[in-house]
Parts: sequence; C-alpha cells; structure tokens
Amino acid sequence: MSYLQKPSYYTISLVVVLLLPFTILFASFLLPFSAYLRGPPPIAAGSVVAGGCSHGAADGGGGGGGGGGVRPEISILVGVHTMAKKHSRRHLVRMAYAVQQTAALRGAARVDVRFALCARPMPPEHRAFVALEARAYGDVMLIDCDESPDKGKTGSSAEDVTTGTWLNMGNKAKNRVNIFPRMYDFKGVKPEDFLEDTIGVHQLKQDLRWAQTLEHFNVTWLDPSSKMTNSLLS
Repeated sequence: MSYLQKPSYYTISLVVVLLLPFTILFASFLLPFSAYLRGPPPIAAGSVVAGGCSHGAADGGGGGGGGGGVRPEISILVGVHTMAKKHSRRHLVRMAYAVQQTAALRGAARVDVRFALCARPMPPEHRAFVALEARAYGDVMLIDCDESPDKGKTGSSAEDVTTGTWLNMGNKAKNRVNIFPRMYDFKGVKPEDFLEDTIGVHQLKQDLRWAQTLEHFNVTWLDPSSKMTNSLLS
C-alpha cells in the first residue's frame, strides 16, 4: 500500500477528533495574549504600593512625579529608615523635599520618598498617627518586623555596609553611582563647609543642624514683602 494514497474518511475524522481540543485550548490562550501585545491594559492612575493612598497624596509630601505629561526618563526612589514615634522628623523631611520641587525638576526626574518603619511594637497613639500619615501622604511603608537595635531594620553598626551586603545577596541595585563628594557629613555652619552642588548632608541629628543647613541653601527664604516675613521679624 502506498503512503501517498488518499486518506480514508475514518482517518480524517480521527485526526479532527484528536486535534480539536488542542485547537480550542490554543485559541483560548493565544487570542487574549495577542490582544495584550497589541495594547497592554492600562495601569490605574491612582495605584500605589505604599501607604494605601493614591500617588496624588504621595507626590504632595515629597514625591517628584510630574502630572499629566510625559513620564520622566529618570526615576529615583529615596528610602528613609525611621521609627514610628518620629512623626515630627518625618514631616521635616517631607517639607525639605517638597519645597525644592519645581516644574523643571519634576519634568527631568521623578523622585519618590518612602519612610520604612517596623510594625511592632506600635503603641496606640503611634498607630493612629502613622495611619494618619499613610492616608495623608501615601509615603509610609510598614514592614512586618520588630523594631530593635539588635536585629532587623535598625540594627546597630555600619548600616550602609549592611545594606550593601543585603543588596549583593539579593542580586539587586546593580547600577550604583558614587555621589561623593556631593553627599557629605555635616562639618559646620561656615560657607566653606557646604558645597555648591550638594545632593545631601549627612548627620543632621539635631534640629539646630537641620536649621543651619536649610538656611545656608536658602530653603527657608521668604519674600520680604510678605506678611509672614513681617510677622517673623516683629
């Protein structure tokens, strides 16, 4: 019998019966996937992972996302390790970032600031205040850990070296940039103690150092003709 002879009716029926389930299965997966490739579903504009709040609130408290335009090419995430009780310090950092945001900067880069703190222990008053911050600013990240100086997020010793070790272990943050000398320790209040193109000043543990640094970079400058200036000087 020749292999080139015309297949019988029963052979064709058997082939159709065998291939039909695979054809249906293939079509059910291929058609939705091809539609996704033509136009992926849009991401909700108000979605955000931190704090359970929309991006609008987060940007108002220190985020640098530009609204309603082309997405900036550079996106920077600034993580701040903090503790639940340090409400005033977090608000100071928010104000310092927010007052420096301009339309030009928002168009050039998106800067998001997130505060990371452990969920335990959390006294009732701090739990309420942290929840209020999360709703108002959307920049609070609660981590399932215990706040302790001996382990976890607030471990003592060289925290920058430890963080680098964690990133290496997780094979993360491969594109690292050394910003020295644009980020440096607080030296004093003389003009030569600060650099013109400063990115960040370290060791601002005391409020007085914060005030001196902010004043040097004219962050606290007020319009001389404003009523607020007259009230502060009177």
